[in-house]
Amino acid sequence: MPRSPFTREARSMPSPDIDAAFEGARFGLHSDYFSDNPRFTTSGSMPPRSPFPSGGGRFDDMGGGYNHEMSLNEKVRKTNLAVALANQSASHRYSQIHPMMCSDGRFPADFQVPKTLESMRLLDNSQLDRILQSYHLPFNVREILTFRGAGPREVPPSRIKHAKLHILLEHLGAHRIPGYEMSRHWTMIDISNLRDVVDKNIETYMPWDTIRATISHQDAAEVIWMKLHDVKITPKVLFILVAVGLFIWNLKRRAREAREAARPNIALPAPKFPPIEPLEDFDWETTEPLKFRPFKPKYHLTMGLQTLDPADLIPMDKTYKERLALRRSLLEQYHETVVAVNDDSDPRTRAAVSELYTYLMGTYLPGRYPTMFKLYRTEYETGVVVMVQNLVTGELWPVEVGKATSTITALETLIKTVDEDFLILLPDESLSPSEKEKKGDEEEEEERKYILEAYATCYPAGFDTRKKLGHRLATIHDPVPGYKEKLERSMDRFFDKLEVGKYVRRVNWSVTTDAELFSAFGNKIHGGAEDELVPLKMENLDLDQTFVRCERQTLHRLPSSGALVFAFHTYRYPIQDIKDEGLGEDLARAIDGLKEGSVPQIHFYKRGPVWGEAIKAYLRS
Repeated sequence: MPRSPFTREARSMPSPDIDAAFEGARFGLHSDYFSDNPRFTTSGSMPPRSPFPSGGGRFDDMGGGYNHEMSLNEKVRKTNLAVALANQSASHRYSQIHPMMCSDGRFPADFQVPKTLESMRLLDNSQLDRILQSYHLPFNVREILTFRGAGPREVPPSRIKHAKLHILLEHLGAHRIPGYEMSRHWTMIDISNLRDVVDKNIETYMPWDTIRATISHQDAAEVIWMKLHDVKITPKVLFILVAVGLFIWNLKRRAREAREAARPNIALPAPKFPPIEPLEDFDWETTEPLKFRPFKPKYHLTMGLQTLDPADLIPMDKTYKERLALRRSLLEQYHETVVAVNDDSDPRTRAAVSELYTYLMGTYLPGRYPTMFKLYRTEYETGVVVMVQNLVTGELWPVEVGKATSTITALETLIKTVDEDFLILLPDESLSPSEKEKKGDEEEEEERKYILEAYATCYPAGFDTRKKLGHRLATIHDPVPGYKEKLERSMDRFFDKLEVGKYVRRVNWSVTTDAELFSAFGNKIHGGAEDELVPLKMENLDLDQTFVRCERQTLHRLPSSGALVFAFHTYRYPIQDIKDEGLGEDLARAIDGLKEGSVPQIHFYKRGPVWGEAIKAYLRS
């Protein structure tokens, strides 16, 4: 059974001139096989006595009087040659496309009469499958089709149907139809990934000749895989294919670079960080602060971590401009308290601060909040410098930490730009190599301990961050009751094992009666063992100065330096709001729960004896 009317197989036939005459017609020569037969024309429209039936049926029912002693295969072949020649002249959507015979002398049940391209496009997938199956053509094209480099499962259904229709038209010889041959897009057959087709022995149709079989004109960038033995590859053809492929690739690369150069720069690329979805229409002036109500009936000392979307790393709201002004004031008044570096000569610390700074100023802020931050490229004699403008304050900052810029200056810029506090931690490398080797021989390797190496914190909650600088996590949390017994080991392990790209968050809470956002001194938030705590009475409460204070804490690892960034955003909610929301009883039970949880001493640590009874009485009044 021939795979196509153009297969060049050695065979014996009564009329050996058929092929030669057909080739002559195809290449525009003066004679053709059908010219002497009044029943055949080459105009594309068939006369009333054409060999193509007006309805379905067997070959024997066709008008025109073929010699019935001919073999069935020979009759099918001759008929299909005539069909191919007629279909070749179809040049627009209203031209009729004639069906070919199947190997049994019948026409496909769904394609028994000539159809226009428009009517063929109306065939559904099941009809196309049956027609292709009748011609022994591949119909399960999802497995042998890729669309612009996508995998089989990603091919759009419309492209699958288009591929089936394209295979059918190629088989029928209808090569001049606009949108198929006369297309702007050229797609090369990829003969390097033919194993699936060869293994499954899928019957394919070889159109015309070698180049025709290896380069297909299509109106989309889909690729139809073909059998290796159906493609005649010679060194010259292979060279042409490689040259054409490189030429097309270079054209596409240049076009892509031109598009990227013309596109406005929204944010600097940061391939090592997770992608950030921009908030195109974000209005910071109308955005309310995040609202947290994390109190529970019993307080248990746990890490309480939740997964954080990297795009939500830094929140913005309508308090942004007001709190930036406060941060600038605190930076001026308490510079050494709100920003510091443990060792300015340590290249690890500078690398970590620079990485965080460049990501926030060049990628995250303009990428997440394009209505608040915008990038500009400025050309100097030394080269191009990228700057970010804060559209709220009008300030312009470089997106990279220059060689002449100190690490402290970079942290100061973050304080002036972002309403977020940052603590940067790096692994402790105080042990010498010999000590590390000795320790590794003696006992199982423990988790690395992390040290606070730099910070920019304007809203410390009852502690002086300067006193934490250069210390390990365990030392930093010494004042927290139960930390050593319940959290130290798990915290060290989590900090050491945290992977790049994983972001987590937690929220804590406490109650303050006279503390400001900046509470580094005076111990108005936490109580110590030596403190004498005097209970307040409800009538002595200043409701304007009484808040539920929450910290939204986040943790992630920088991909290049490996440093951990612990950040927190501080919120204060008036106690009156909690009561007005109907959550007064919930908060009152949570205050009692401080003494009933896993670490009862936490009630004293949060100064519960001072404000607890007064707050509960107010909430329940």
